[in-house]
Amino acid sequence: MVFSKSPVGMRTFKTAIAVFICILFSFYVLKISPMLSCIAAIFSLRQDLESSYIFGKARIIGVLLSGAVALLFIYLFPISSSQDEILIGLVPIAIILYITIASRIHLQKGIITGCATMLVIFFNIPVNNQLSYTLIRLFSTVMGVVVALIINYLLPSSSDKDY
Repeated sequence: MVFSKSPVGMRTFKTAIAVFICILFSFYVLKISPMLSCIAAIFSLRQDLESSYIFGKARIIGVLLSGAVALLFIYLFPISSSQDEILIGLVPIAIILYITIASRIHLQKGIITGCATMLVIFFNIPVNNQLSYTLIRLFSTVMGVVVALIINYLLPSSSDKDY
């Protein structure tokens, strides 16, 4: 068993800095919850800049595409609440459409994020706030990915294998 010289690896340190920046920016500039940008930063901060870019790009496109599919379905089939029975059939069809599109455009890395985004839009967001939530989610995701990319660019990655 090999132990690192430091109790905290560089990637762990970079992740903490990215989360810190997302929290500060969300609290003091945007006045929104930092949860989504922090999650995006955590998931996007990979072992190197190239991996972070590839994953972050997939995450952004996944959120954009899945949000568009969810909003299209809500527009075509208006729902009255997150308990509306039309969702029993509507959500699985929307998921199939999203996954099919994502697969066709080679966006496999964004499928899980996209499906989660759709479920939140359909089931957790009040009907009259779904568009604004989708836009905030997209913006927060972009912010978290950009912060992760900047941190990964500015800080060294030679010991990133050590969490």
